[in-house]
Amino acid sequence: MSRAARVTSAWFAALLLVSLGAKIALTRVRQPDDSRLAAALAQAFAEQGFTVRVEHRQMGDVIHAARGACRMMARSGEEAGSRLPAFVASARGYGPLRFAYRGAVREAPARLRQTIEAYLQRQLAVIRIETVRPAHIAFAQTPECAGLAPDLGHFEVVLAP
Repeated sequence: MSRAARVTSAWFAALLLVSLGAKIALTRVRQPDDSRLAAALAQAFAEQGFTVRVEHRQMGDVIHAARGACRMMARSGEEAGSRLPAFVASARGYGPLRFAYRGAVREAPARLRQTIEAYLQRQLAVIRIETVRPAHIAFAQTPECAGLAPDLGHFEVVLAP
């Protein structure tokens, strides 16, 4: 390789390092505002006549709600695939863990569409485009809750500032 080619390669390498370094230094990945979602969940339960208690945990807030014999828990279902054991543990004593997403209730967490929406929301935030997406809610309830619970399939996720 000639001397000119080496110098040119060195300049391109330096330019690459500077541009990537600037991007890394200036880009902050924003996370979902789980506290805002927990507050919205707590408010929805309270409006339905439930007594609400918010438990602050390392992996996100858990909402415990009670109304008569009905007892429920709900929390953000973000990253349910990797946090499933923690979600199942928080549902213990209530009933089977279920997931509400886009107006539907499922036995298993939503995977592909929810993951793509979360990724797109974070990437758009990097270029200062704010978006809102449907929340993925993990919940469990006792059998006495039939027809008493608020609709958990229509909450939204915004990114924390």
